[in-house]
This record gives sequence, structure tokens and C-alpha cells, in this order.
Amino acid sequence: MVKSLLFQEIYLSSAGLRWDFFQRLAAAMTANPYCNLVSLDTSLNFIEDRGLAPVAAALSHFPRGPRHLNLSHSLLTGKAVNSLASALVTNKLSLNSLTYLNLSGNTLREEVQSLVDFLAQPNVVSILDLSSTDVPSELLFGALVRGCTVHLSHLNLARNPFAARKSSKDAISGVTAAFKQFFATTQVLKYLNMSHGKLPVEALKALLLGLACNENTADVELNISRLVTIH
Repeated sequence: MVKSLLFQEIYLSSAGLRWDFFQRLAAAMTANPYCNLVSLDTSLNFIEDRGLAPVAAALSHFPRGPRHLNLSHSLLTGKAVNSLASALVTNKLSLNSLTYLNLSGNTLREEVQSLVDFLAQPNVVSILDLSSTDVPSELLFGALVRGCTVHLSHLNLARNPFAARKSSKDAISGVTAAFKQFFATTQVLKYLNMSHGKLPVEALKALLLGLACNENTADVELNISRLVTIH
């Protein structure tokens, strides 16, 4: 891999690999100035933050932007994902190349500002899976409405909270407005999963009203099963 110009895809899902393997992988990618890797699937491995950090650093210098990143169920925290998102922002090609991003099943919580910053820039992400990450929807929708209305077709936020821990009523009101704006202006959304979560009643109304007034979402597949509404 250190010298290859043709190596474009790595699929290592469920391989039982630990963080030290990914540090070596990152070193090999960094040593190849012409690395053409565009697809990386390391899901269901024991990457941890210390394994992802050097991989993210390598991604920031790729001569081609990544297209497909699956890091689901990898024992990551928001700190490591922020490093990844910062790398995507550094490598400007990512905004026009990355179409698939799956971070589901990692405990990210609220420490994802760099990820929010990436999503707030106009990008081509088509499939975004942040399910079971504990990332509050409140942090995301202000970004999604700015950067993700043109290309996003699949959005999975299942099993996540709505509000950040220290949210005020005014903040939640602003997010409700962003909810309605996003769903009213999204152009290609075909799948939305917000099941097994919690939403304020007003946010749910905004979501449904936004979809209802948007002719582009007439055929959207909506999963809000076991959704708890908050009054």
C-alpha cells in the first residue's frame, strides 16, 4: 500500500482489529503521497480514539477526497470524530466527494462541534447515519439546513435525544424552526429515521408540517416508531 497508485477501497468490517493496527494502516497511507483511497469501511472493530486519530490525519492529505466512510460501532468518542471532521474540512475535496458517512453506534454525545461545522458547509453527503450516538438533534439541524438540503437522501438519527443537556427554552424554539426549514427545503430526502427517541411536540409538528409542504418529500419513508413526545 505504501507505493500503490491503484489501491482505492479498504473493507475491514468485523475483522476483530484493534487500535494499533489502524495506527500502522495510517502510517502506510501517510507514506504514500499518491494514495488514491476513496472508500474505507472499518466498522465493528476496536479502533478507539487512538486508532482513528492517525487515520484522520492521513485523510486530511489525500490527493482525492474520501467517498465512503463507515466507522460504525468502533468504540469512538466525540473527540476522535471531531478529529475526523477537522480532517474532512482541511481536505476541501471532501466537500465534493464524501457521499456516505456512518458513525452509528459510537458514544459521541455533544462533543461534535467539528462534525457540525463540516455538515454546515455545502456538501454532497447523501447517506448520513448518526443513530445510537447520543448526539442531540438540537446540535445538528442548524447545520443540516445550511449544508445538507441538496444531496441528503438518507438520514438516520434513531435512538438519539433531541436536546442538549443545558438547553434553554429559547434554544429549543430556534431548533424547532430549523426543523421545519430543513424538512420544508430538503430536495431529495427519501428516508428519515427518528425512532426510539424523544421530541418536543412542537418539533414533531414542525417536522410533519415541513414534510407536508415540500413536494420533494411526497414519497419519503418516515420511521418515528416508539418516538416519545415531550410536552
